[in-house]
Amino acid sequence: MSREKKIKVILLGISLFNIALVIMRDLYFCTYDFYENCIMIGYGEFLSGLFWISISIFLTSIFTFFISDKIFKKWLKFTFWWFLVAIIWIAISPDSVNFLAIPATKENVSIWMSVGFVIISIIMFIWMSIKEKNKK
Repeated sequence: MSREKKIKVILLGISLFNIALVIMRDLYFCTYDFYENCIMIGYGEFLSGLFWISISIFLTSIFTFFISDKIFKKWLKFTFWWFLVAIIWIAISPDSVNFLAIPATKENVSIWMSVGFVIISIIMFIWMSIKEKNKK
């Protein structure tokens, strides 16, 4: 198995683990009676952001199994920079907003960054695959 394929499997595994972690949190730790306590200690906000990022990595890592290693390496560089920017933006976003502010909470930013990542990644996969086929 090549190095790139190993990385693809690791990305898929990590994203599935994080998704399972959030689901376990919802099922066992933050039940409906205690959900407010979960949010109050900040645990819910962190895992909610982690959930959306994990979903986006999971969705795109499925596509990576069908692309060439050259395209995968370019996508991996894009992924690194995208998530670096996403982490910084999520970190500086407020936990909540007042009625006059734009609703850019940590959770909203993580959702929009994740959706943007999936859309741009899929477009990137299609564009680079077409470009690679035309070269041959």
